[in-house]
Amino acid sequence: MKHDLIQTVVSRGDDTESVHLTVAVLVGPDGSVVFSAGDFGRWVPARSSLKPFQAAALHLSGAMERFGLTGEQLALACASHSGEPYHVEAVSRFMEQVGVSESDLGCGSHYPYHEPSRDALLKSGAAATALHNNCSGKHTGFLAAALAVGADLKDYLDPAHPVQQMIARQLQAWLGRGDFATAIDGCSAPTFYLTIKELARLGQLLISGTDSLLEPQLRAMQAYPQLVGGTGRFDSDFMTALGQRAVSKEGAEGVQLIGIRDTRGQSWGLALKVQDGASRPKWQVALAILESAGLVTSAELERLPEYHRPILRNHMGVEIGHLSTLLPAR
Repeated sequence: MKHDLIQTVVSRGDDTESVHLTVAVLVGPDGSVVFSAGDFGRWVPARSSLKPFQAAALHLSGAMERFGLTGEQLALACASHSGEPYHVEAVSRFMEQVGVSESDLGCGSHYPYHEPSRDALLKSGAAATALHNNCSGKHTGFLAAALAVGADLKDYLDPAHPVQQMIARQLQAWLGRGDFATAIDGCSAPTFYLTIKELARLGQLLISGTDSLLEPQLRAMQAYPQLVGGTGRFDSDFMTALGQRAVSKEGAEGVQLIGIRDTRGQSWGLALKVQDGASRPKWQVALAILESAGLVTSAELERLPEYHRPILRNHMGVEIGHLSTLLPAR
């Protein structure tokens, strides 16, 4: 296997200005590695790419049935949403149905990722709340699971809490190994250290639709892609472009997880981590790998031009450069 890193060259004019390096692995239907770049055995915090798997706690706890939760709410539990008004309204409905309040959320607040929504909030003079936090749906799911098993809400983010232990045990079962190292995520929840290959295996499992704890998340994310991300977000746009063939979930610090079915219905998993934590190269890298493997069509790529062939523009809209990804020879 090749261990050269993927290079994404950032140009300004005709010259190279910056270079991003990425480690990635693509696994096939049988779990074998069919493409790799860099050390795919490296441990990385999986960050928000794990949300569809953390949402399994809603099934394990019985919260889906107890609170009559819908696919829309399950998609929110998997989401890193942009804080657009429809996201905030949907999370508010989710919380009301579960019977929790904003004060119960331990994720903290930040302004919307969606710039028009952020600007409108600032103009109104209102402050950002925990509902605007991209992880508010995941946290509402944690609270629902805690209520369903009769666990305390106050320490629901402690790695020793029954809900977090439930998630850890299920990850161990999926990956067939023992304890994970953990750290604190941006939303204060535990984040698990996995290898890039393990992430890719989870992506393959998710898109396969064969696991009863994951198939509902797959259907929910595909049915409500705009809830998973939002306007101008790769996860939403990619799932919209590929429909039932794909699922996508990004994580902070350059992490990306994708599951995709080929034309024969076989399931593949892709995971990557940009070494410097940048987001801007990872979507082009993902599409370059999928294109090289024959897993995306030219028609699908044409619906994703801002990710496939990104052009850099300045604040006046003038084109000043572009990104180009170089995959190592196979």
